[in-house]
Amino acid sequence: MKLNKTILLLVSLSGLSISAIAGGIPAPYSIATTAAPIQMKNGTMQVRDYGSIKMHVYSTQDLMDDYVIILEKAGNAVIIESPAFYTNFDELRNYLAEHKFNIKGILTPYHPLGATFIQNESLSDTPVYMTQTVLDFWETGFGSVMKQGIPKHFGTKVDSAFYKQTVLLDEGETEIAGIQLIITDTYDGFNIEIPEIKAVYLHILGHDAHSEILGHEHLNEMIASLETYTDHDYITFLSSHHLLKLTLPT
Repeated sequence: MKLNKTILLLVSLSGLSISAIAGGIPAPYSIATTAAPIQMKNGTMQVRDYGSIKMHVYSTQDLMDDYVIILEKAGNAVIIESPAFYTNFDELRNYLAEHKFNIKGILTPYHPLGATFIQNESLSDTPVYMTQTVLDFWETGFGSVMKQGIPKHFGTKVDSAFYKQTVLLDEGETEIAGIQLIITDTYDGFNIEIPEIKAVYLHILGHDAHSEILGHEHLNEMIASLETYTDHDYITFLSSHHLLKLTLPT
């Protein structure tokens, strides 16, 4: 079983089709009802209903193909990542307002630019969750280069305002909006496990997206990390730049 999972993970990183190897989606893993994407003015929204939790997936369709994920439970919600381009701000704000979510926080594990998004009347008090790794990466790591390069490349289309952390997360379990999350630091941010829906949020991963693999050592580390997640029965892998679902055989 471990060998089969490893092969599928390698296949996903190399760009081949998962469904062709796994033979489609096994019934035990079809745990979400997925609605058709809603076309908005600039992006699209798709809702996955897991029963106790609904996942609202906003594809910004911006110049970096960013995703924003909203986890909703019993009227409360937590946002994972922020849109960075001004053209997406109003339509996502309107969507949140229309659904009357009680926003309990926003996590910015890999995309802490775009802070103007929450600088309005309804979102200004939203707690901002980061780990020290995020702060260090964007202050002294390669993120400090991106902080300069992104606005230089995209100009006034992008909001270069950096989110101000109000809650410093530690690794391990936490609960936001009534949803258990497990935080694991990475070299450039942190991954988020969502055990209740067997999902994990990563940074850049996707067989048809720009996977960020910085050499063999990094590849081996990523495979080991993914194997750990699959060993814990995670079956949905979410990415900042690609909505990817790997369904593994039992």
